[in-house]
Amino acid sequence: MDFLNEVTSRYPEAVSFAPGRPHEQFFEGVDPGRLIRRYQDHLRATGATPREAQRRVLQYGAAAGIINDLLARALGREQGLEVIGEDLVVTVGAQEGIFLSLLVLSGPERGPVLVTDPCYVGASGAARLLGLDLVAVAAHEGASAPRADALREVVAGLRRDGRPPRVLYTIPDFANPGGYTMTVGERRELIAAAGELGLLIIEDSPYVFTAPRDERVPTLKALDDPADPRVIHIGTFAKTGLPGARVGYVVADQRVTGPAGESTLAAQIATAKSMVTLNTSPIGQAVVGGLLLELEEQDRLPGEDRGAFYRASLAHLLSALDAQLGQHPRLRDRVRWNRPDGGFFVVVTCDFPVPEELLEVSGRDFGVLWTPMSHFSLDDDPTVRRRLRLACSYLSEQQIDIGVERLARFLAWAAAGAQGTADV
Repeated sequence: MDFLNEVTSRYPEAVSFAPGRPHEQFFEGVDPGRLIRRYQDHLRATGATPREAQRRVLQYGAAAGIINDLLARALGREQGLEVIGEDLVVTVGAQEGIFLSLLVLSGPERGPVLVTDPCYVGASGAARLLGLDLVAVAAHEGASAPRADALREVVAGLRRDGRPPRVLYTIPDFANPGGYTMTVGERRELIAAAGELGLLIIEDSPYVFTAPRDERVPTLKALDDPADPRVIHIGTFAKTGLPGARVGYVVADQRVTGPAGESTLAAQIATAKSMVTLNTSPIGQAVVGGLLLELEEQDRLPGEDRGAFYRASLAHLLSALDAQLGQHPRLRDRVRWNRPDGGFFVVVTCDFPVPEELLEVSGRDFGVLWTPMSHFSLDDDPTVRRRLRLACSYLSEQQIDIGVERLARFLAWAAAGAQGTADV
């Protein structure tokens, strides 16, 4: 996970399409102190004494979190979810939510984790850190959404081998790295297959806010059956709020039975969290709590003011690729890219190798950085070495134009090298 930050810092003058960071223009005018005071005002208005309101923010907090009720209300407005505070765990970003969910769900059997290939490196890395095997499920053509029929086939094979899986991980909206969004039909089919197979689905949802409010596809959790919930929903305020607050959350309303009797899966995740990070910073939670209260008063959704900016950045990147790569005499027939409608990422596919080893050359000699798709791959498939991921969220339109022009020169050089020529 440190690779993207490390390579960017090594070549500070290069235009970096590597990290999917939020744009820093949204930090302007943010006053964490004001948001904390807004949250403390809320606590006092709901019965807390001034001393209790201060303690709530400055003292250790509950492992499950202190802003759960506000989160539940926000998810009701944003996604139509009917959840309560006890169904949620506030985590140190979505990354901890992924790690804790895999930790709890792996159980003593240590069954494999089902994913699509390529897979978000934070999820594959967390699984490997826990010693869990990763098994790929075939995706829809040109997409990163697992096919329900392929899921059934993979699960049947693993069960025959005595390795029954319990969980599937996926990013259904503008996936990282591929940018694909699952259709409503694909989502319903996946949930139905999970129910048939007795699987749980970890839904990672950091980019849904980049779709227009009236065009958002229902999340997997919104389509879940409350009587037999299959979906564990993970979200974050890194993209819609402040990444420095490090606040994410897990919705896990499944009923489970453990040594202490029946409880929710959220309660088991909170217990595990108490042994890992104890609790998510109450100060960070108070900042997000104040933000949620302000958004509720203004009838706005988290990240709603940012979605248009990121859509414009993505459209500008695609236009620059069309102009610089699509019209380049040495690249137009040898390079292609996908065209997502939202999110932060575009994947460029070449008919020549662009392995990680060339990233040093790209940054040093051409002044442009990108992410090798091999970082998201589960195996050594040679076709992965022909693909790279571009992130546009952190850049201005001018930086995108300069970066794509430099990328075109680098790719023309790489293509010439693949042909054994040097006259680029």
